[in-house]
Amino acid sequence: MPDLCRRPVRGEHPPPERHLLGQQELATSSLEAQLASLEDLGEQTEVEARLAALKSIDRKAIDY
Repeated sequence: MPDLCRRPVRGEHPPPERHLLGQQELATSSLEAQLASLEDLGEQTEVEARLAALKSIDRKAIDY
């Protein structure tokens, strides 16, 4: 079994398994960041919608 934790010597490429694991970690962290960004955007949109509804109610009360 190859030693995946061994650091490559200068000019030597890492084992393909280690390279693939690194690529998977990058993809996972990128996907997690994108999902977190979408959650933040969803929360912001909900807050903006609630604020608009409250402003609409206030305007209707003032108009009467």
